[in-house]
Amino acid sequence: LSATEPLDALYDALLERTPHDFDITTSALPEDIGALFEKTVEVGVFGTVCVILPEGRVEVTPFRADGTYDDLRHPDAVRFGVSLAEDLRRRDFTVNALCWDGEKVVDLVGGRKDLQDGVLRAVGDPPRRFAEDPLRILRLYRFAAFLGFSPEPVTHRAAVQCAPLLGRISAPRIGDELDKLMLSPMTEKGIEVFSLLPGGFHADRAVSDLPEDLICRWAGLFYRADKDAAFASAFLRSVHRPNRIVYGVRDVLKGISEKTDTGHLLWRYGRDNTGRILRISDSSRVREMNEFIRSGRCWRTEDLALDGRALLAAGVEPEQIGKILEKLTEHVLRHPNDNTADCLRRMVKEYQSEQSK
Repeated sequence: LSATEPLDALYDALLERTPHDFDITTSALPEDIGALFEKTVEVGVFGTVCVILPEGRVEVTPFRADGTYDDLRHPDAVRFGVSLAEDLRRRDFTVNALCWDGEKVVDLVGGRKDLQDGVLRAVGDPPRRFAEDPLRILRLYRFAAFLGFSPEPVTHRAAVQCAPLLGRISAPRIGDELDKLMLSPMTEKGIEVFSLLPGGFHADRAVSDLPEDLICRWAGLFYRADKDAAFASAFLRSVHRPNRIVYGVRDVLKGISEKTDTGHLLWRYGRDNTGRILRISDSSRVREMNEFIRSGRCWRTEDLALDGRALLAAGVEPEQIGKILEKLTEHVLRHPNDNTADCLRRMVKEYQSEQSK
């Protein structure tokens, strides 16, 4: 049993948590694994075999040694049939180079002490580890934010030194790592990474106090780093975040900059984004928003005492209905007592009269 990600089964056991995931490593070759079990599926190109059992699926990976990393991501070749020691010494961080042999923890690189001390240390020569696969730089800070650990000083200096190599990593893979960091419980441990990225920025205020919601946390990060909606949109697009995230963060930052009342925020940005706007800029107003909604006051066109069908019946041209409903909603937000059918009909007639002049 080996550790390959934060809080895999071995971590959980050593940190006295309930295990959630298991990764098996073995001296058997891929073909041997396939011969031992009735149902198996090869996974990827590095020898991992998925064993399909009645209880579920288990991934089994043979011990291996990696060749050079010419593409700064994958070894050009792998060699099976090596010892466990050689396999563990190719791992990225010492806490990821621990395994359980059924009786005891096998620790050849000091990972158990680093786990106990809350330290992330590269296995072997740190610059070499990061040069092989620069994505490990992002993993360093993501693991730090997830576990609450601190990069060991030599490892940290190597990450900063090798940061220019991040420009050769695909943007979607960078974005995926950053999303995971943003949802981590201790973002303060990892946000330094934003200053190391191509086109990056200085961020020194964590967002762990905000809800575990990507739009809210990304918007909070940019707001606390004093970056506007245009900068945020450009950065998020540069790391290939989906439009839902890009547009959501843009609208939240715009809403914060407007500094308007709760009703108008709800009207312009909807309940979800208004909640994000207020949690980031003034959390004391979240209760105000909830009370506004519970009060039944109008903040959407569907809350008006007149709907589109009533406007059609009143002789309003179909192409004008949307514009008029918008005007009525804006008026009722300022004058909630005017949200009656009679009052709104009078307003529509006045509008039609002005248009006909």
